[in-house]
Amino acid sequence: MKQSSKLVLICGSAVVVTSVISHLLTACLHIETSPGRLGCVNSGNAKATSFMAGSSLAWDGIAWAKVSKALDQRILTWGVGGSSPSEWQALQGGVADAQATYLIISPYDMNEHILCDFRADLVPLPLAVQQLWHSPVDSHFWKRVLSAYPLRYVRKLFPTAGRSQGVLTGLRQELRQLAGLSESEAGLSLQFTQDRGAHLKITDWTPDRALRRLASMRSACEGRQSFEGPKKLALRCMLQRASRQGQVFVVVLPVSPMYAGEFLSSDVLQRFEAELSELKLIAPAARWVRLDRMPTLASNAYYSDLVHMNGRGQEIATAALLQELSPTSSSDLHATSR
Repeated sequence: MKQSSKLVLICGSAVVVTSVISHLLTACLHIETSPGRLGCVNSGNAKATSFMAGSSLAWDGIAWAKVSKALDQRILTWGVGGSSPSEWQALQGGVADAQATYLIISPYDMNEHILCDFRADLVPLPLAVQQLWHSPVDSHFWKRVLSAYPLRYVRKLFPTAGRSQGVLTGLRQELRQLAGLSESEAGLSLQFTQDRGAHLKITDWTPDRALRRLASMRSACEGRQSFEGPKKLALRCMLQRASRQGQVFVVVLPVSPMYAGEFLSSDVLQRFEAELSELKLIAPAARWVRLDRMPTLASNAYYSDLVHMNGRGQEIATAALLQELSPTSSSDLHATSR
């Protein structure tokens, strides 16, 4: 056999073995590789249909089954973990019959430097380029966003590519289970259930775990907080489109005090509020629900990790949201559907 043939055989075998290992790791560690699917929170024979756009924070923060029942609405939504308005905009067109739209955001979701793992799967490349072109972002940010598109094809063979955090978290959990330890972490994947991390609270974290999670979060956003970019442009487009379809509700969720203390300085919060003020002008009729201003939720005991609420936090946030929506939205929505 020629040397060149041997080299090809060796390289091919290495690719095959590595691909198999990558797929096995993905399956064994339950790493989410799908960009989600259209789901429905159904309230019996409800005539009104609404659309909820949000990341895993929206699912852990609000009990949408209770909202659906209380308002007598069918709530359509895509379950995309780590998503943001950049991805939601591409999904909004699939629910053109919605009489109401719920947009669930937070300072974490709107940080331009937190990128969704499934961005290239959901946002067409021309739209991504258009968003970048009209955003005040640097060349490094361009590279971060556009590099996800070739990576998408690499992941056909190696699904763990670019998912080192998921692999490390999964391995850590498996090792803890083997050692008989029950402590777990809320993952980045999103399911259509709302019990992920329901009984966890970050007040139980050890100091080293808190430092590890803060370091991981800082690495994910490269230590930067910005609200001027593709996410803002996408949310602006979503507000305009949703306003033409019917009612619009923007719910601003809080993050844990631990996250806020580390990443949300007074300057960052000022810039976040400035962004919201600009967006309010886009859709004057939209109703804004500021759950992030609730003093009750300003406790680490109500969060399973730095940004996700636990079961108790969800109960408080859901009750507050229903209190804001119940008096008028239910009757108004049915009037619109008729």
